[in-house]
Amino acid sequence: MLSVDHVTKKFGKDLVLEVITLDFESGVYGLLAPNGAGKTTLIKMLTTLLLPTEGEIRWKGTDIFALGASYRAVLGYLPQQFGYYRDNSPRQFLSYLSALKGLDPKEAERRIELLLETVGLRDAADKKMKKFSGGMLQRAGIAAAMLNDPQILILDEPTAGLDPCERVRFRNLIHSLSQDRIVILSTHIVSDIETIASKIVMLRDHRLYCCKTPQEVCGALRGKVFEVPSGTALNVPYQFLSERQSERGTVLRIACETMPGGGTPVTPNLEDVFLYVYGEQEGTGHEPSAV
Repeated sequence: MLSVDHVTKKFGKDLVLEVITLDFESGVYGLLAPNGAGKTTLIKMLTTLLLPTEGEIRWKGTDIFALGASYRAVLGYLPQQFGYYRDNSPRQFLSYLSALKGLDPKEAERRIELLLETVGLRDAADKKMKKFSGGMLQRAGIAAAMLNDPQILILDEPTAGLDPCERVRFRNLIHSLSQDRIVILSTHIVSDIETIASKIVMLRDHRLYCCKTPQEVCGALRGKVFEVPSGTALNVPYQFLSERQSERGTVLRIACETMPGGGTPVTPNLEDVFLYVYGEQEGTGHEPSAV
């Protein structure tokens, strides 16, 4: 188990995270929050790139900074941007990294071939990476993070800039890798995690807002999300979520405690929750309650 115990992080006088407590077990954890909410700071502490100001992070009961190299040996990390030699092929890139990691050459060769197949790069294994699309580069990055067959895989904004097809491919890949390991996926793109996350971790106002299943998170808004035709006069407190085109024209999606006149109840989804928690207040306004 990976445990975050009352962790606070400050940069000088600037508070970034405050008294964060979390336990991670096998499965996919979607770390969901807007840019600037502290996701990357938390990830950098989990990967030992930053020290907590207060609190402790433990792997199987021992502080990760005390474990040092033995902790990093069970860790795979894909940052938002990773370095590679543009003239390298994926096979060359992975061989180079395996040597840096001190992996046995024969085991590394076997592992590289397995990973190239797993991430769908077998047919491009010997092509120069400078010709790759963003999605292909991300798949090479995942293969690099998986070289040591890590028990903890941490991915920071891994789908930024990918097209919809690459996003779907990426989600399927992450789901397949999560069966026997902890996968922590940081994102502000709701669709990346809605269908694959075991737990949704949300940060708000420097603190942990929730760590629950997607069903539990969405269930907090059950009976509170409605669609109304655009232009409807609303005489109840509400929060605007989004709008869409329908057969009836433009409809607004809102959150409120009671059904507004002309409103149709709809099933809340994770995007609704994200907009409810982090969006601007509309109508007479109210402070979002914890989900």
